[in-house]
Amino acid sequence: MFADLIRRVRFVGGSNTTPQTMDGGGGGGGHYLLPNATHSFPDRADFDCSHCTSAVTVFITSAVGWCTLFVLFRIVNDSLLLSSHSTTSTSTSKTESDTSPPPVEQRSDRTGLSALVTVTDPYSTLNTANRALWNSYAVSTVHSLVAIYGGWQTVVGGDRGALSSPLLAAFDSEPTRDFWLMVTCGYLFYDLCVVIYIQRLNATAAIAAVKAAANTNGAGGSTSTAVAVSVSLASIDPLMLIHHLLIIAAFSGGVYIHVGTFYMCCFLMNEVSTLFLNANYFST
Repeated sequence: MFADLIRRVRFVGGSNTTPQTMDGGGGGGGHYLLPNATHSFPDRADFDCSHCTSAVTVFITSAVGWCTLFVLFRIVNDSLLLSSHSTTSTSTSKTESDTSPPPVEQRSDRTGLSALVTVTDPYSTLNTANRALWNSYAVSTVHSLVAIYGGWQTVVGGDRGALSSPLLAAFDSEPTRDFWLMVTCGYLFYDLCVVIYIQRLNATAAIAAVKAAANTNGAGGSTSTAVAVSVSLASIDPLMLIHHLLIIAAFSGGVYIHVGTFYMCCFLMNEVSTLFLNANYFST
């Protein structure tokens, strides 16, 4: 239904595969809805899933890639944290056995990667959920840079004339646009999973605290269970779920029916604001 609607919007009358202009030239006798456009577009039969195979591949690869990056950030930060604890323990034992400690500037025993933990010292004070959140912000920063580059490359480096033709901008398809949009869709799917994971971690911790308080105060089991269920439901952010699902649906739909992908790629450059948001998070 949507493919047929788009086909009718693209072209009114005449042959669907013959270039037409507003004056009705081109053999078919019809015209485009927008002026000064000479371009051929696919018929309804071309709107199938065959052209989406590469887009689906990019989506899956992107989602797996962002998940892998999240795991790598966690491994690196946890490794630095363990290295810091080990170095601190060694330094403490040396200090206790030495009656004349060296000057302050010579007390640091951190070398190599363990020295980098000075940057992530706040990470050691976070619980499991907030450490996952820290790592997700790190991945978000990387995605912002990728999305900005993809949007800039599409808008500025595009060669399909979308900037000069409203018709091409609205209804044309270009592989580079599809690629960057699917990369972002893969990120949003990964991020949605991470958001749910973090929310569940917070809910689990809150439920444990509620049950412990109920047992301490002698409250009934049914009361503590009801409160735990309420806390679990309250941990789900419906706006975040809607945000992610809506963008995934819009970008995927645009790639499938070849509509609005140029403007969607323009929106990717809005990720520049995420850099400032993440910088504020890390600074605080």
